Amino acid sequence: MDPETSQALATRISRILQSVIGTGDESLPRLAAIELDSIYADYATRARPVTFLRFVRCVWDSFVHLAGRLNRNGDGHRKLARIIRWLEKLPNRPFPDDYDKSDEILSRYDLGGTGRWDAFTRVEPSIPLNIEGLLSTDAEFQRCLNVHAFTVLLTKSRLIPLPRQAMLAIGQATKGVIVQKEDGSPEFVSSDPHDIEQLDMKVAVAAIWIQRASHVFWHSNPHDTISEGGPFWKKIYANLSKKDPNHLSLYRERLSVWVQQFGEISENSNVAEEIRDIAREVQDTLDEIY
Repeated sequence: MDPETSQALATRISRILQSVIGTGDESLPRLAAIELDSIYADYATRARPVTFLRFVRCVWDSFVHLAGRLNRNGDGHRKLARIIRWLEKLPNRPFPDDYDKSDEILSRYDLGGTGRWDAFTRVEPSIPLNIEGLLSTDAEFQRCLNVHAFTVLLTKSRLIPLPRQAMLAIGQATKGVIVQKEDGSPEFVSSDPHDIEQLDMKVAVAAIWIQRASHVFWHSNPHDTISEGGPFWKKIYANLSKKDPNHLSLYRERLSVWVQQFGEISENSNVAEEIRDIAREVQDTLDEIY
C-alpha cells in the first residue's frame, strides 16, 4: 500500500472511530462497525487492492492511536470495544486468501477457516513495550498507559486473546537485568529492582495488567511466552525446564517470581515511595491468585 493510500485509509478509519466518542448514542458503535466493513469492501475491490491483513493492521493502528488519547478511566475505551464487539457480529464472510502464509509474524496466528472479522480479533494490536526508547515526556507515558489499559479491556472482554506483550510488559519490571560492574569484572544477572532502568514506568505498565486482569493470567497463558523474559527469569527457567517441563508448573513458578519481585520492589528503600506503594498493591493482587 503506497503512503498516500495508507494515509487516506487511516484518516477514514479514524473519523469513524472518533464518531462514537463523546456521544451517548448507543447505536453508533454498530453503525461504525458496518461502515468499517464497507470501507474494506471498497479498498479490496480497487484496481490496486489493499489486502485484508494490511487493512487489519491499519484498523488496529487507528484503534490504538485513538485509545492512547483517551482517558483510561473514562468510558471512551468501552465505546471503542463495542465497535469490535459489533464487528464480530457482522455476517461471517470467508477470510480473504490474499496473504503470504509463510510470513513469520503471521505464522503464529491461527487464521485458517476463520471468518473475516474473527481473523481481525486474532491478530494482536501493536502496543508499546520499549519503555526506554519510546517515552521522553509524561504525555507520551500517559498515552502508553492508556493503550495498555485499552488492550487490557479487550482481553478481559474476551475480544482478543491474552497478548504476548502483556507477559513481556510484566517481565520488564520483574525478570532482572545483566549488570556490568564498574571495576570491569564479569557481568552478572541481577534481580535487584534498583538496577532496572525506568523502573517506575515499567511497574506502572505491569500494574495496569495485573490489577485489571489478574485472573486472565492464570487461565490464559500463551505457551510460547513461558521461556521469554529478562535474564533473571531465563536463568530460573533453564534450570526448572530440565527438572519439570510441565507448562503449568512453569506458569506457577513464573507467578511466584512476580510475587517475589514486586515484594522486593515494595521494600526497596532506593525506589520511590509511590512506586513501592504500587508494587505492594500488585503483590497483594498476585497473592490472591497464587
